[in-house]
Amino acid sequence: MNIDQDIICDLYPLYHAGEASTATQALVEAYFAAHPEFARLMRESQETRLDIPAAVTGASAHAPIRRIQKLLRWRSASMALAIACSLLPFSFVFNNGNLVWFLLRDAPQAAHLSIAVAVAAWVTFFTLTRRLHLP
Repeated sequence: MNIDQDIICDLYPLYHAGEASTATQALVEAYFAAHPEFARLMRESQETRLDIPAAVTGASAHAPIRRIQKLLRWRSASMALAIACSLLPFSFVFNNGNLVWFLLRDAPQAAHLSIAVAVAAWVTFFTLTRRLHLP
């Protein structure tokens, strides 16, 4: 069987970690027996590699994901509120063939309050969007 060196390079991390199947281990060992110089280079590369800290486990591993999910929920809610409050002062109905404005003309104080809430919601939305895009 002709095995490419790239395949052994791909399999070696599993072999070195002891997570490879017995068939894969036998394959890598057979290739190393046939190519001792390559085997030496692969073993040296594993000895000189930088130690990477083990993955975080437990509740702390999910903390960043939960934080991002929470920010996304707040961002979506603030966008919904911003759109609703932005359009509310301009809402209207047709009553007996006439255009009747709900807030802008008939209730200017409520319209101004709605616009103020919309501005606050848009600021919150863009702040959260910026926070989510920063590394």
